[in-house]
Amino acid sequence: MSLLEGVTAEQLQERLRKLAVVLREHMNEEEEQMFLSGCLSDVMIEHAKDHQLFLHHLYQANKEKMTTDEIRVFLRYMSFWLRFHVLTIDRPVAYQIQAIARGVSSRQAFVESVKVACEAMPELLSGLHNTYADLYDSQLNVVRQNNRLRETRKELEENNRLLEVHVANRTAELTRANEELREEYLALEKVTRELEMTHKQLIQSDKMAAIGQLAAGVAHEINNPIGFINANLGTLNNYVSSFVDLINFYEQVADELPGHIQEKIQLYRKQIEIDYLKADVIDLLAESAEGLERVKQIIQDLKNFARADDAQFVEADLIRGIDSTLNVVWNELKYKAQVHKEYVPLPLVCCVPSQINQVLMNILVNAAHSIEKQGDIWIRTGFDEGQVWIEIQDNGCGMSDDVKSRIFDPFFTTKPVGEGTGLGLSLAYGIIDKHHGQISVVSHPGEGSCFRIVLPLHTGERGITPAQ
Repeated sequence: MSLLEGVTAEQLQERLRKLAVVLREHMNEEEEQMFLSGCLSDVMIEHAKDHQLFLHHLYQANKEKMTTDEIRVFLRYMSFWLRFHVLTIDRPVAYQIQAIARGVSSRQAFVESVKVACEAMPELLSGLHNTYADLYDSQLNVVRQNNRLRETRKELEENNRLLEVHVANRTAELTRANEELREEYLALEKVTRELEMTHKQLIQSDKMAAIGQLAAGVAHEINNPIGFINANLGTLNNYVSSFVDLINFYEQVADELPGHIQEKIQLYRKQIEIDYLKADVIDLLAESAEGLERVKQIIQDLKNFARADDAQFVEADLIRGIDSTLNVVWNELKYKAQVHKEYVPLPLVCCVPSQINQVLMNILVNAAHSIEKQGDIWIRTGFDEGQVWIEIQDNGCGMSDDVKSRIFDPFFTTKPVGEGTGLGLSLAYGIIDKHHGQISVVSHPGEGSCFRIVLPLHTGERGITPAQ
């Protein structure tokens, strides 16, 4: 970020305004060159849309006065957008323009340019890797701050203990006054803890909203190349079908060819294993299409999971939320456990879906961490009069009674320092309580754990009111 060194925020914003003018002129020239070269209209439209999207963000950044930190965030976004645009859009377009100039049709030039876009995937993945590294650094800073807060709290508790000893040694005349002061102090400490917990929940909510925005942005950018790859696979499937039909036709009329030509054809057929190739190429195309559908579903589930709902209560399908959460955390589960779904169809429940998904995610990840090598996780659903319930059971290491009694306490964790904040289940408890539900656990050492979440079924029950 050398651009930020030695200049004021006003100077940086002025540079952004000049950059907007330069980019607009460059983009106009680029779009005009595509038109004059004869590129496909669909390609030109999508290219122009991508230009307009970035310029919209650039103009928005220039509307209001931004701080240096806000400009730094925008510059990171701009850097990633330029890398993505140049590698996956501009390079294929440049290839198309050159190919058209050589006499290749616009359609064929577009098809061939897909390979150029695919070559950029490693560098794009590297960019994503750096983005996730930034997220890790931010999380690490939060963990370190929590550790410092925990140490400060211990010091305060020690000071309070010494103060209580000192007060206990006071004269009889001050005993009553000291007792009253102690009661006031305990009340204040309780309020402080409640405020601290509320503060942590707000931080976590902001973090989830930020992750949701990032996930939605990344998913949007990935959907573009997936879209034209999917379209190209469809076109390629048609082409391959035509080639197979042509080969079959040649085989039907092969007997009409001279004998020595037939021998050469048969020899070449054996060398390339034509019968295997005809069958395998169709299977490969089908598997590729299936894989793309899987990627699209994962992206959609990620967007659904991390979407910021502004704490709005809506009628939601909890089973759909469970499946979306499973897709998001599948990388944590697939090497540790086999997931058994024992669903009973549920009625719609009035809740904040993203917050319920967060609770499910915390419990599922903890279940995976409790399994040392390979185990099982069962997910069950059900309902009765007035409420629905979800159970998540694992056959991991289980918990002692002492641990079980503290798992919902803020900052309590059994993980090594730096690997857990101790807020996951505490926040889960707060979310379920806000929904006027209950969360409980049954666990024994060496026998696994079973978490049970119960939520009211009816929107008016216990004062729950959907957002207007």
